[in-house]
Amino acid sequence: MEVIYEIMESLLPFEFIEYDFMKNAIIAVILLCPIFAILRNYCCK
Repeated sequence: MEVIYEIMESLLPFEFIEYDFMKNAIIAVILLCPIFAILRNYCCK
């Protein structure tokens, strides 16, 4: 996870990214958004 955190710190120059829980939240959004988009396409026709 440290490698991912370092990449995020270099790409996102915001102060809130200093906190680990914010990094975890961004990772969760990045992972969950495509999953929900796929589920919406298959389930809600």
